[in-house]
Amino acid sequence: MEWRDSGIVLSVRPHGESSALLELLTRGHGRHMGLVRGGRSRRLRASLQPGNSLDVVWRARLEDHLGVWNVELRESRAALLMSQELSLTAMMSAAGVCRLLPERDICRAVYEGLGNLLDGIVAEDSDCWSRYVSWELELLRELGYGLDGKVDVGDVLAGLHLSGECLEKHGESKLPRARLRLGELLRRRLGNSPEPVPEEIRSP
Repeated sequence: MEWRDSGIVLSVRPHGESSALLELLTRGHGRHMGLVRGGRSRRLRASLQPGNSLDVVWRARLEDHLGVWNVELRESRAALLMSQELSLTAMMSAAGVCRLLPERDICRAVYEGLGNLLDGIVAEDSDCWSRYVSWELELLRELGYGLDGKVDVGDVLAGLHLSGECLEKHGESKLPRARLRLGELLRRRLGNSPEPVPEEIRSP
């Protein structure tokens, strides 16, 4: 079988001598894995960086197989942020948090929101940190958490504190390292501490 889609790179890791396992959040097929033959080559390495947008073709003999990606770079974001620790950390954090989504479940609102968020981070929009909180809350709604009206996204640190606790509880493990680092960097920049999160709104 075969399908075409657009996707945002979440992770990539070596596979064999020259290939790579690529994980994407796709628009029409959710969080999806596949093999990129030659993915460790100099030509492809720059494209297969978390936060970059790709046009992809996925092929496999059967739907439940790992499948093989054919990729084409649509938008490079990672290279623009290599010298900007906070922005790069935010992009890596968002990619890591997406890995909590169920594999192959379609979640277009999260996908569209992620693309808009990453573009705002690259452009250094003044409201990008509030938008980060809003995006994590959208992802939590996708995971079954009803948090509408319980968070002021203008209070970035309090929002991150709440969404972080919910994400950690959902994943039953510590948050991705980049997500923890993002909280540290934003606390330094914004210079205040969030209030404790009430117990009754920590669970879905």
